[in-house]
Amino acid sequence: MVWVLYGWTVWRRTPQIRQKYGAMERNKRVLLSIWLMIGGLLALLFGLFGAFSLLAPKNGAPGFALWLAVAAIGCVFVHAQTLSAAIMTTLMEREVTDAPSEASQNQESEGLEK
Repeated sequence: MVWVLYGWTVWRRTPQIRQKYGAMERNKRVLLSIWLMIGGLLALLFGLFGAFSLLAPKNGAPGFALWLAVAAIGCVFVHAQTLSAAIMTTLMEREVTDAPSEASQNQESEGLEK
């Protein structure tokens, strides 16, 4: 539940994120979004592995420290994934040069039409 609430909180900041990263060069946004997507996944996998290796009790229920570590690691993952998705949405926005342009001259205006 903590992860979902944190993701919702970060996603509400999407307009500010898109404005901040929208000014960045397109290639840098692509690389950053890929890095965040893969880096977030690696942080989750290795973080959970480390947390359970170091903090899991030998017998009995998991302690508070393990639950806290799992919540923190999950929030890092959710933050990276949400930020990556917000940056990716800036890649889909049409720019001025993406719009189809009409030729400045055509055969009709040149009198070349048969």
